[in-house]
Amino acid sequence: MKTYVSPINIEKLSRRVQKSWLNSEFIVTDDISPAINYEPVRPDFYGMAYCFQGNYKAQLSGEDYNLLPGHIMFFNPLEVHHTLEMHDYSGILVAFNRHFFVSNTNANLNILSQPFFTERNKKTLKLPDTKKAEIEFYFKTLLLKESELGNKNRMKIMRSILSALMYELNAIYPKEKLSSEKDASRANQLIRDFFLLLNENFLEQKKVSFYSNRLNITSGYLSELLKEITGRSAKEHINDKIWLEAKILIKSTNQSISNISQYLNYANTSAFIRFFKKYEHTSPSQYRKGLQE
Repeated sequence: MKTYVSPINIEKLSRRVQKSWLNSEFIVTDDISPAINYEPVRPDFYGMAYCFQGNYKAQLSGEDYNLLPGHIMFFNPLEVHHTLEMHDYSGILVAFNRHFFVSNTNANLNILSQPFFTERNKKTLKLPDTKKAEIEFYFKTLLLKESELGNKNRMKIMRSILSALMYELNAIYPKEKLSSEKDASRANQLIRDFFLLLNENFLEQKKVSFYSNRLNITSGYLSELLKEITGRSAKEHINDKIWLEAKILIKSTNQSISNISQYLNYANTSAFIRFFKKYEHTSPSQYRKGLQE
């Protein structure tokens, strides 16, 4: 199916920032300006950006974030990333896809287990003053090692440094509390898997039973678990995802409401309009008109 938000992968990003070498799994750069076109994109990779000075404003899955000095911004695969503005920005971006770890021996580090890469969590983290120098060291060392093209162990070293960086951030990032560590581990894994499935299938699969069957649990238990931890049921999360995608497409493209309805797999435009009105309390056309005023 055609997508109305441009996809971008590691290799394409590498070309945009004019890297002398191309890698399909990992990139680190201190100059993102060549890659910025202020149009929404849908990366297929994870990312972490550390700000040294200035600021970087972006919309991630419809929410506005402002990356400031001493802060880190986190990106998830398949979420819509829309750069809004940059002012005197200086920072380092580290981006990688799941194959960077999964295809290698670092099996103990589960990317999806990191709280900062969880769908519902906030996308920015303010570092404590006591940790800034240490975290900056990791980012700068990754950038330094990336330029050592003659080092045959360069990628292994960068993989180890990135692993250590994520463990350090894991210790800093605020976490939810459940009744026990075992319960927390199982519940968080189910929720991570649900959001991963949702990101990959929400256009075609709108029934809770699809996701619960894939997770080998009942629909009732999935909704109960999500409600307890996120405050919203499985069906509400599915509808939220569709609603957000609709708003992004209405705002960021000039596609007709009929085309957007077809893209979102609604049987007809009227059904889509009813759905949109229920959540936005206005029609898609009126919503677009309001954005243009």
